[in-house]
Amino acid sequence: MEETAIKHALIIEDDGFFSELLGRRLAEMGFRVTVVPSVGDAKKALQSETVDVVCFDMVVSGGDGLKTLSEFKTGTVLKNAPLLLLVDKELERRVSEWVGADAVEYLVKQESSPEDIALKIESLVRA
Repeated sequence: MEETAIKHALIIEDDGFFSELLGRRLAEMGFRVTVVPSVGDAKKALQSETVDVVCFDMVVSGGDGLKTLSEFKTGTVLKNAPLLLLVDKELERRVSEWVGADAVEYLVKQESSPEDIALKIESLVRA
């Protein structure tokens, strides 16, 4: 019987209740989950840990979402890890240029449940 490696998801989300629900669901799906509330904390986590997928709320505290996205995707840390953006409806148009490029996808946060997001993360890791 072949064992599969546990996938590691990094969640960058400053809404504690939302990140708890998402993290719990991902753990139930077999993920190892690291949740950080800010861009600074995410950068520290990415320096010391390897992740298989990143879920990034574009309006998280501690940084400009598009600038941070650019830093993540042009650096070496996330070259091979898929990235799921959680965007507010009004940012959807601005981030559409990133969709499909460099393994970046997005969901509108207000239109997505933690379950929807967890399933999307799972599909990105399997792709």
